[in-house]
Amino acid sequence: MKVSARRIRSIAVMQMMRCNQELDYKLRNTMIWMLLTGLFVFENQDFFEFSEKYQKLGYSWAYTGLRECQAEEPCLPLVDPETGRRVTYFMLMK
Repeated sequence: MKVSARRIRSIAVMQMMRCNQELDYKLRNTMIWMLLTGLFVFENQDFFEFSEKYQKLGYSWAYTGLRECQAEEPCLPLVDPETGRRVTYFMLMK
């Protein structure tokens, strides 16, 4: 079967376009991942600073089970917006 040069070029162009689409997809996903990670870190910067401060003082994260926590306690609280109840499963403990 004889294949023309024109057909070979069109196949090559189609392959290049498919590669570009895959690269664009990967680049787009990478950029979205970087944006979401950056937003997460920016929005939770206070928590990361709080956690780092207590870890330098010798605290480490420990599972405590479901329990209520006070505002001053070094914990990762879940706050019920209706009642204001603060519960946690993990705390920084010495």
